[in-house]
Amino acid sequence: MVKVAEWVVLAYQQIVTRQGLHKALQKPEVLIKNSNAFIHDTASRISIPNLIGDIDISVALVKHPTRTVRIKQLTDDISSHQLKEALLFCRSGINGFFLGASSSNAYVEFESEEAKERALAKHFLQVSGKQLSIFRVDAPRTTVVRILNINPQCRSNVLTICKSFGKLWRMKLRRDTIADVYFKIDEWPNMLNILNSLNGLEADGSRWVAQPASIFPPIILQALWNHPDERRHVITSMQRFLKKLERPTDTAELNNLAARVCGDSL
Repeated sequence: MVKVAEWVVLAYQQIVTRQGLHKALQKPEVLIKNSNAFIHDTASRISIPNLIGDIDISVALVKHPTRTVRIKQLTDDISSHQLKEALLFCRSGINGFFLGASSSNAYVEFESEEAKERALAKHFLQVSGKQLSIFRVDAPRTTVVRILNINPQCRSNVLTICKSFGKLWRMKLRRDTIADVYFKIDEWPNMLNILNSLNGLEADGSRWVAQPASIFPPIILQALWNHPDERRHVITSMQRFLKKLERPTDTAELNNLAARVCGDSL
């Protein structure tokens, strides 16, 4: 078995020529001992998608895209008060409500990101006998999608379905009904569309819930870390994850991790 350090040396020897570099970059993601490894040209730069991924939104109106959802199929007889009542299950106040370019679209800003995720998990609202759909507007900071409510008898269908929306790297099962689907890094600009397409999808008798996984592929993590606002998002995600695990946030530990992974402190 070739150790990782030895593999890196061998890889370097293979790509010292321009032809070797070209071949390596044709397959930028590889698997080494069940871990992801990424090969990329250090001269290249990854473009971080705009946080507001919905091109129909007025940027001047949306102040907090990570707490905002888009509701479609509105009709003139549905009031904002009715929508607020229908969203009570989110257990959060609503900071703002406004119509989009089309009167059939509305945008709702919640007081918390958790409330937004509850709305997205439900995906559908019943208001005045009509079914409205709820969509994400913030572009995810990862290319890994966590899918919940998978039919455990039909797990093999997950990859087939996901392949119809974008190029895949692999799938990792977390539980019988939960899987993390890793899309290729070059799908990052398209991840908002992929998430909205998979969320609420009916598959094998189950309705999926699709969310951005709390997993940052190394190349994306490095790109985010080099931008102050995006770095804050990464740190907040780490702190939120530790809170879910009921572990105290150790700033020194996070600093050490940042130094090891990114060569920089918080």
